[in-house]
Amino acid sequence: MKIHCRKSGLELSVSHVPSLTQTTVTGEHPVFTLSPKQLWRYSGIETITDKCKSDLPSQYLITLAALDVTGLVHFNCPAIITEKTQAIIAANWTPLWQIVSDLLAVRYEVRSESFPHIQITKDTRDLSSLSTWIAIWRESLESYTDTIRKRESERKHKIRSSNIESKLARCIKSPMRAEKYSHVLAEWAELAADFPVSLSTYWKEIIIKSYNREALLGIETADIQELLDHCIENIETGTIFSHHLFETLESALQSNKGFFEILSDSPDAQELQSKTLEVIKKGIGQEEPKRNQFPSQFAYVRAKLAWQVAQGS
Repeated sequence: MKIHCRKSGLELSVSHVPSLTQTTVTGEHPVFTLSPKQLWRYSGIETITDKCKSDLPSQYLITLAALDVTGLVHFNCPAIITEKTQAIIAANWTPLWQIVSDLLAVRYEVRSESFPHIQITKDTRDLSSLSTWIAIWRESLESYTDTIRKRESERKHKIRSSNIESKLARCIKSPMRAEKYSHVLAEWAELAADFPVSLSTYWKEIIIKSYNREALLGIETADIQELLDHCIENIETGTIFSHHLFETLESALQSNKGFFEILSDSPDAQELQSKTLEVIKKGIGQEEPKRNQFPSQFAYVRAKLAWQVAQGS
């Protein structure tokens, strides 16, 4: 009895059947019943080396079986062997097994819904589009992987935010002084307002220093304002967390503004402010400020305090 394979188009003979049934029927080659693990035995490059090139039907069948095992290829008609088939298989052998392996790592239900399905028709049965199918699957797989990573990142972000909110709530409601948990407030703000990576460390430092007036002298007023604006724009208002953060930054902003407003009463205000900030910024690793470096006693005292804070940080 002969069986005409509805997927490969090849015929195979079956022995030990009554003569009355010796006819041709449509079925499938046994290679299509192999499990992925069994099929993988034939995935090595030796299958298409010079020694085995004469066995084109076997290479053809294994290629079709690899496509079929994904569950994404549907045979509306049998595939066919052409004069280009062997070259097509050889050129795509490694990429094919790589993508099949990656696809099989995704659950079938998800794979079936998330990835393009390929139809074997009279126009595609020669496998000339095999490289295109592989590229389409690879692109879809990368997109799917990115989506999964994003979801996982969002899940972890949500858990971390929840944990920090719980911790911050306990701190705010406790008799603990605010400066003692300023780092917790800074961590919460980083997540809630989605701080830019390039500014995250600096902005958290501003929040922590907001409870130390002397430490604030090393922070530009414009930087505090920028942080406050970003938080107001990106954090939902009306919670004890946002209220506490906004109040902290507003206080820090007013503190810095107040300091420089006092300086501005001096005739030499612009020069005074410039020199004070210069010493503050260069405080770490520099010599202790000297009185003769400043146009007023007030500026000197402020700069010395800032220098002392910098030396202790």
